[in-house]
Amino acid sequence: MKKSPEAETQIRKILSSKFNIKEENFSIKIKEIPGGFLSDVYKIEVFDKVIGNLDKAYICKVSRERAFCGLERKEDQVLSYVLSQKINNKANGRKNFSRSYLYLAKEKKIVSLPSITEDDMALQFQDFLEGNIYQDLLMTPKSGLILPGDIETIGHIAKKLAEVHKIKPKFTEDQKREKYSRCLKDVMIHPELSISFIVNNLGESKIFRGKVKADYLKEMLEVIEYYQKYYQRISLIHGDFIPKNILVRDNGDVDFIDYSRFEFGEPGVDVGCLYSYLICMSYYLKNDYYKKLANIFIEKYISETNDLFIKEIAVVYLGFVGLVAMDEKIYPGIATATRMRFLKYILSSLKTKKLLLQD
Repeated sequence: MKKSPEAETQIRKILSSKFNIKEENFSIKIKEIPGGFLSDVYKIEVFDKVIGNLDKAYICKVSRERAFCGLERKEDQVLSYVLSQKINNKANGRKNFSRSYLYLAKEKKIVSLPSITEDDMALQFQDFLEGNIYQDLLMTPKSGLILPGDIETIGHIAKKLAEVHKIKPKFTEDQKREKYSRCLKDVMIHPELSISFIVNNLGESKIFRGKVKADYLKEMLEVIEYYQKYYQRISLIHGDFIPKNILVRDNGDVDFIDYSRFEFGEPGVDVGCLYSYLICMSYYLKNDYYKKLANIFIEKYISETNDLFIKEIAVVYLGFVGLVAMDEKIYPGIATATRMRFLKYILSSLKTKKLLLQD
């Protein structure tokens, strides 16, 4: 708290209003006390100079040193306190009332976070973008021959993605390391990704079970651990770079929609996502067109970024794409032998810890 005098001023205003004390009579003492693992805790003593000690309260804030345990992003911290507030108030009612706030550093003010109920609705508004969904263009019959228009489109996609990846965060070294690490870990633990997908979608899989599952998760974890040291590569990323989230306009320009999950992280997440998706289509549709297109995409991206290392580190996202490919509801009618061949490709890439380019 000593490092944020503006925040302390805002705390004083909140407490003086809560206890209806005139500014000139209001006084507080703030003292740090032993807290929990993730939060620094401060005891607040509230005084009215006329009538003396009024009340005590606790203030918690996420510890910078321990935020690596899942609260690396400010959004995670906000959600954690909103949920804690909700549970506390249900358990204790007004006897131990909890309220959460967010201190906005740029505006130098504190805003109250809402209490969320099951009846509330999460909404997001975005600009409407015109264009053809790239997924639909890919699914039109292909002869196996890459046409000039196909090369031009994948080139526009690579160029646009490179422009996104050129946006670098203004983080400290520790923040870069933490956010980058979180991105890699989230490939496994994000609510939309690997662990949840396995539990919710692959419980009855005839392929992804037993030793195959154990080996697969082991290799995914080792890849994530191996690439932690490359945190200087951190950049803005898309986070769900599948063809359904790419729009192609009639003039050939492209737009991306549905940015999600990561914000800042490893560019290879996006590159590996689209590359392995195209390779999967090559296996499942038995058409080398998609394999050729995937390799052109990689080369176009490298020509825009000079990032040769992307051929290795893009492996970080392959594990999740492989899991999706095992889901018979998402990809129905695929022969077990074909699924196994694609699974073998993913596992081989994970074991070598680099993207195995398909000739």
